[in-house]
Amino acid sequence: MSDSVSPVGDGETLLRTDFSPMHIQDGQLLPAAIRSDDLAQRGFSVDREHLVGPDTLEARASVQMARDTEQRKEAWISPFSCGLVRADIFPMDGSSAFRVEHEPVESNEAHAAIYSAQPRSKSEIKVLKTLLLPHLNAGLKTLASYTAECAAAASLASE
Repeated sequence: MSDSVSPVGDGETLLRTDFSPMHIQDGQLLPAAIRSDDLAQRGFSVDREHLVGPDTLEARASVQMARDTEQRKEAWISPFSCGLVRADIFPMDGSSAFRVEHEPVESNEAHAAIYSAQPRSKSEIKVLKTLLLPHLNAGLKTLASYTAECAAAASLASE
């Protein structure tokens, strides 16, 4: 892992991996997939798309699926815009809803996290979950589909 932490740009695409049926039903991410503690304290884990390849995403998903084969039958991915998330406004006071930080870890240079932009009550964190969920559901697709799209784009780029 490098020692550099670079700011996450508004123009970047972020990726969130989840699994069905654990957190996805009928092609939609369930609100339970967004843990309140993550937004409030730990950070809601995502990857910076330009720093992670499809092969790495597939390898990580395979490890996760092996841990719980009943609840993690299929890997899904949500590509979404960092800038759109940062642009969300908290409806109760008009302040920024989210901040996004690059937080690389030893096994994942691409790791970033989404947090509440400021301390919030439990009921306010629930409002944040309702703001974040549409971003995650907008581009939600199977990881297999995402990987195929990446391969097709790479093939076109090499021609």
